[in-house]
Amino acid sequence: MLSNVHTLKSYHDNILKIYYIQACTPKKSTQFLYQNIMHSKNPLQTTKKSCILSTNFRNKSQKQLKDILLIHAKNEAVGELYGELIYTKSELKDNHYTSNQVRQCAIGSVRIKGNPSFYNGENFGEICSKATSYITQEDKQKFEPKTIMINNFCFTNTTMSPQKMKAQAKLEAYKAVVSKFKPSLHLTPQQSEAYIHSFKSSNEDFNFNTSSYCFDVEATLFPYELDVINKNSTLITQTTAVTKKYHDSIDENRLVPGLVATFYHDSDYKFKTPLFKTYVDSLNLSFTKLPFNSVIHKNQAYYVKMTGYIKSDVVTQKKLQLFADVYSASLEINNKLVVTHKKGSGPATINKGYNPITLTIKTANRYDVRLISDIFKLYTNQI
Repeated sequence: MLSNVHTLKSYHDNILKIYYIQACTPKKSTQFLYQNIMHSKNPLQTTKKSCILSTNFRNKSQKQLKDILLIHAKNEAVGELYGELIYTKSELKDNHYTSNQVRQCAIGSVRIKGNPSFYNGENFGEICSKATSYITQEDKQKFEPKTIMINNFCFTNTTMSPQKMKAQAKLEAYKAVVSKFKPSLHLTPQQSEAYIHSFKSSNEDFNFNTSSYCFDVEATLFPYELDVINKNSTLITQTTAVTKKYHDSIDENRLVPGLVATFYHDSDYKFKTPLFKTYVDSLNLSFTKLPFNSVIHKNQAYYVKMTGYIKSDVVTQKKLQLFADVYSASLEINNKLVVTHKKGSGPATINKGYNPITLTIKTANRYDVRLISDIFKLYTNQI
């Protein structure tokens, strides 16, 4: 048994059912074996060795191969640098991020220190690197839950019933929490709700004379989420506005049936360098081979992003089911995550007009995905 345990930090998220506690007890070798698991004297940096086979990256220059090795080094280092902070979130809904996106965001903040070394590995055609990756304390703090407190928050409305006032007051409190943490970010109450991970009210007081409802607020959010949406306004645009934006910008004379499939290296997490583009006529692509050519090779994993639009004359709800025998898969409609390879079914709102759709998979040799639904026709602009 452990004795003299004291709590250093605790966190609970009733919405996502996530709980953790950080506790400490004196080291006593007579009670348990103590092991120092820190691999680096500096917890904000670590040195990793990475190797790749040059035969898997044909037609790549020496500089491109070095860049790929450094990406691998960052990917291997991120778990040690951020620890459990990047594993405290699971698949979420709507504007929230999946655990894979959390990891990609963390990888983007990892930097390479000094001059990494590159050398030939033990196996034929193997190229290796030894690189020191690091993050700053500020980087790490962005992935730690932040508690925001507001005393005596009040909401007033003379036309609502007390029950509706309490519901609306809670939404307005979400907005106030986001605004307090980042005043430059202007979200609606409904948009703000997506970034609140725990919420507690206390000292509630309803004044019938003034039709006001007041309470103290304690809420938790993750700073990095707000940083990301501040840079990418499409994540915080309401669905109807997004639909109107795409509807107004589409030239129907340029539309053709199907979707554009764009291929990226499996190390290109941010989809910066497209390798190859082609068309797919539907999202029923079970056992369909990838288009092998001088760029896309067999037995090599790629990210494939299929993009286009769903056109509808009415607003409707669709039940979607995704079958995916791939490394990873995620389907977004109107910039909202609908289904993944782990959560294969879910409802989707299809708005009137053109609804942007994106299916991203990581796969080798075959597409191996199939979307089941009486979904409307798919279109894409000509490329």
